Amino acid sequence: MSGALLPRFPFQRSGFAPPAEYAVFRDRAPVTRVRMADGAAAWLVTSHDLVRQVLSDPRFSTNPLTPGYPAVTLGRVDLLKAEVPQTFIRLDPPKHTEVRRMFTREFTFARVNEMKPRIEAVVGRLLDAIEQRGAPADFFGDFAVPFPTTVTSGFLGIPEADHLFFQERSRTRVALDLGPDAPIEAARQMRARIEAILIARLAATEDRADLIGRMLADYVVPGTMTLDEAAATLELFMMAGHETTANMLTLGLLSLLIDPRGLGALAEGESAVRNAVEEMLRYHSIVQYNGLRAALEDADIGGVAIRKGDGVIALINAANRDPAMFPDPDRFDPTRDATGHLGFSYGPHQCLGQGLARLEMRVAFAELARRMPRMRLAVGVDELVFRYGSLVHGVDRLPIAW
Repeated sequence: MSGALLPRFPFQRSGFAPPAEYAVFRDRAPVTRVRMADGAAAWLVTSHDLVRQVLSDPRFSTNPLTPGYPAVTLGRVDLLKAEVPQTFIRLDPPKHTEVRRMFTREFTFARVNEMKPRIEAVVGRLLDAIEQRGAPADFFGDFAVPFPTTVTSGFLGIPEADHLFFQERSRTRVALDLGPDAPIEAARQMRARIEAILIARLAATEDRADLIGRMLADYVVPGTMTLDEAAATLELFMMAGHETTANMLTLGLLSLLIDPRGLGALAEGESAVRNAVEEMLRYHSIVQYNGLRAALEDADIGGVAIRKGDGVIALINAANRDPAMFPDPDRFDPTRDATGHLGFSYGPHQCLGQGLARLEMRVAFAELARRMPRMRLAVGVDELVFRYGSLVHGVDRLPIAW
């Protein structure tokens, strides 16, 4: 296909479904050339096996400063280039490996499981408030946003007074339809506020058992990590810890409420909740354009010659709808065994906090099923406003009754 005729990326999605083009490309040519926002060509990878191959291959860089890195929107490229220093998920080995290893202990199964009583308490407190106010409630605003924000901020050591500040800036920062100025300014304000928090903690005399305290004591004070690098890392954890989980909870609940079984699909207990959560992660794959890479050297992907400097997009939300991996993949089935989904990415850059996100979702849905088994949508599905113009897919509101 000539360069002038290449399909333009990104494509339009509808409701829960990723763009229809993903399935067409996956069936006909799972490595396909597309035209990006800046006019450059890039390779779109859409099958489960080849997406995994790209995500685990060190010949593909995740650093947006690498020549050939794909431009989903011009504003998104400007935002990523304005991040100084880069968050560690934008770095390649060995620097990425070095920084990631510093924080692996923070997200072990044992450390995450210690948080379960606090997670349960936050869920209980928020549901109490919803029940006291009465139906209808906005699940997104009343529960899905404050829940992971409260949990993540407490884990990190972010003051409660800053919760709303970070929620608002995070939403602006992942917007793809605002042009570059607003997201860049939101990112600048977030980074500045985080640096102020770190400086205040360095000057404080009390020793607090949170991630900021350990980061400062173990890395910043000894000189292993600069204050700027610490702020970038903390910003990443803040963004990953609440923006994605809030939207995952909301779309996950919406899928359950559309299902004839509703929350009754979780009635069999812990195993049913686990299966449903994994299916939500597979089915929604809410980060719309992750897996962006630039080739550091020539490589062969699915028999296609990728050249050094080529942009590559390993589309996780296409891979998670691959019928070769998941039969009838466009159907949401909370009883499905979704093992092998790529909802948390794959390879060296897979989500460090996935254990915490899973625990939050399991606790939340188990308690929702127990306390509000007859929950229903308070509006028609056609009245919901989906956020297509965002890096993280979701809805603006989710009115519920019970």
